Amino acid sequence: MPPTVNCCRIGGEIPPGWDVRDPGEIDAVVDDCRIVFMLFYSDNCRECVEVESAYVEVAERYSGNIAFLRVNVDRMTEVAEALGIRGVPSLVLVMDGEVIGYRDGYVDEEELELIAMESLKEAGCTNSSYSLV
Repeated sequence: MPPTVNCCRIGGEIPPGWDVRDPGEIDAVVDDCRIVFMLFYSDNCRECVEVESAYVEVAERYSGNIAFLRVNVDRMTEVAEALGIRGVPSLVLVMDGEVIGYRDGYVDEEELELIAMESLKEAGCTNSSYSLV
């Protein structure tokens, strides 16, 4: 169950798993949310489609607490290069404006959920009724 403490000034304005269209959109979200997940993908990647389903499921549960963005490496090459993305799918975790982790390859829903919960706990975005089980 997601926490009730909100660490994102953006409520439901960003749809879960939202596709960014320019680097300025990423900057704006990073400024407004303490935790941002970015899924780098390509339209030609079969594994990316499998990850996307799990990504959107987790994004829906944590909307308003964590921002979940999707970045198409074919359209946003400069962003992918700047972050050192070498393959897809790749998950980048940003906390308080700093990249704190990368995860290359397939990530299932259970693993994404665990990463989300650990990130919220580390960022102090939890309340006393919320704990990792």
